[in-house]
Amino acid sequence: MTLKNAKDLYFFYNADAGAMMRDGQYEDFRKMNFSPETLLRWKQELIRRYKKIISGPASVRAKMQIIFKLDEMDDGDGSNKKFIFEYYLKNKAGSDLFSAILLLETLCKQDYKPILQENNYSLKEDADALMASVRKGEYFIDKSYKEDDFLDEEDFAQNNLLKRLEDIKEPGEKEEKKKRGFWKKLFAGKNGK
Repeated sequence: MTLKNAKDLYFFYNADAGAMMRDGQYEDFRKMNFSPETLLRWKQELIRRYKKIISGPASVRAKMQIIFKLDEMDDGDGSNKKFIFEYYLKNKAGSDLFSAILLLETLCKQDYKPILQENNYSLKEDADALMASVRKGEYFIDKSYKEDDFLDEEDFAQNNLLKRLEDIKEPGEKEEKKKRGFWKKLFAGKNGK
């Protein structure tokens, strides 16, 4: 394995050694004996790449996929979570409904509780506002979701959208696991991560 191959593999697996192990890729990678400093530099480079994609002209679906990857990545200091929260605040007014729901579901996770409290921010108000829009039929869903083979019309049905928003208002551990499973299926790469 070359240095370039190892770095590409590390990026492909979103800096996740566990995922590499699961797919039988870790032993060859481990034999390269990279220092923790090198791995940290690579992870920081990957995070910068992700943030550049999110801040650029990428499609809605591509941005949400990167947000999923950032959320899953352990950055050590919570800066990814803060970035996702700030992205949500900056973009919530212009977001399509489905992206807004996915972001709200992410922000409902326990990891975000300190950020929400620190900013005195309530997701319930946003969920209520989106619910009112859904009830009036005043919303749009980005075409990239409608073209997705994993999703069908039922995912965009009014009752399903309202149920997901209601779950945001009353989050629970069971619902959080269900939502993460949905995200993984929707945004899984070739490696299933």
